[in-house]
Amino acid sequence: MHKLQQMVADFSEKTDTKLALPYRALDLCSETGELAQEILRQTGYGKQTITQASDKTVAELGDSLFSLLCMANEMNVDVEEVLKATLTRYAKRWQSGGLDSSHETLS
Repeated sequence: MHKLQQMVADFSEKTDTKLALPYRALDLCSETGELAQEILRQTGYGKQTITQASDKTVAELGDSLFSLLCMANEMNVDVEEVLKATLTRYAKRWQSGGLDSSHETLS
């Protein structure tokens, strides 16, 4: 288990905040929605770029990361291994002409 995942697992156990996977999935959707909302607000709905994330945006990013790590823990998925595999897939896509996944098959 990745160090960040262990931190989240320890916190969830200590605070008795472990939830079933479907609830974690909904929580992740909610948190990423709040993150998107803050990004939209901070950029004036795409009219500006972010040179420094606001405290609220950073907090929402943290909430999203927490929810994602909780989901990974619930499914016994090592996020470091998943990220390595994803980067390998992205590298193959990029070498074949782009990051479009429409013709990709997962094995």
